[in-house]
Amino acid sequence: MEFTLTGGDSSLVTVKQNPPNTPVEVICDNGGCSCNNRCGLTTFEGGENLTPIPPIPLCVTLASFPGWLFLEGGNVGNWPSPDTIAFWIGGTTREITFQPAVASVSFFYASAVNVTLEAFDANNNLIASVVGPANFVPPLFDNWDPLGVNVGSNRITRIRITGNSNQTGIDNLKVCSVRRTCCKTHNPFINANVRQNANVRQQIRPSWKPYAVTKKHTSKR
Repeated sequence: MEFTLTGGDSSLVTVKQNPPNTPVEVICDNGGCSCNNRCGLTTFEGGENLTPIPPIPLCVTLASFPGWLFLEGGNVGNWPSPDTIAFWIGGTTREITFQPAVASVSFFYASAVNVTLEAFDANNNLIASVVGPANFVPPLFDNWDPLGVNVGSNRITRIRITGNSNQTGIDNLKVCSVRRTCCKTHNPFINANVRQNANVRQQIRPSWKPYAVTKKHTSKR
C-alpha cells in the first residue's frame, strides 16, 4: 500500500524509489575566501521512504529533525528537487534544531493548510516568524512556495514549523551562516572535498545558485 499525503491522488505520479542506505544529498556553498555568508542545502534526496530523517551536517551546522520522515513519491509532484521531501505524521508542529546557530533558514513548502515558520535563539526567545498560505490544489501536492527567515547574525538554534499532520511537506532546506572571521577559523562542517557516509552525500559548489521550481519533474498519467 502506497503512503500519500492526505487529500491527493498518488496515481498521477510515478517515481523511482530510493534503495536503502542511499546517502542523503547535501550541497555546500564554500563561499571562496571572502566575507560572504556560507550556506548549505539538503534536497532530502537519498532518504528511504517513510524512515526517520537523521541528523544532517549542512555544511555550516548540524541540523537535527526530531519526528520528521522522508516521503518519496506518493501524491506529490513538481518537486523543487525530485523526488523526496520531508513531512510528519501526528500533531500540527515539528521542529528542526541547528548546532551551531545560523543566520537564516529557508525552504519550499506544499501544504493543505497555512504554514508558520518561527525561529528561536539559544534562550528560546522568538526572534523571527513568517506565515505562508495554504497552496494545495487537488489532486496533487505540486505547488511549492518559498518560506524563510533571516535575522542577520548567527542566532537561530531552532525553528518550529506549524502546518498539519500528513498535509504539510517541505523540500530544499537551506541554511546560511554569517562568517565573522573570513576564513581564519576552521569550521568542521566546511570541507573542500566531497564527504560521504551512510547518511549524507555532500557536493561542493563554488557559488550558491538556489533551485528554481519547475514543472518538468511532474509525471501525470
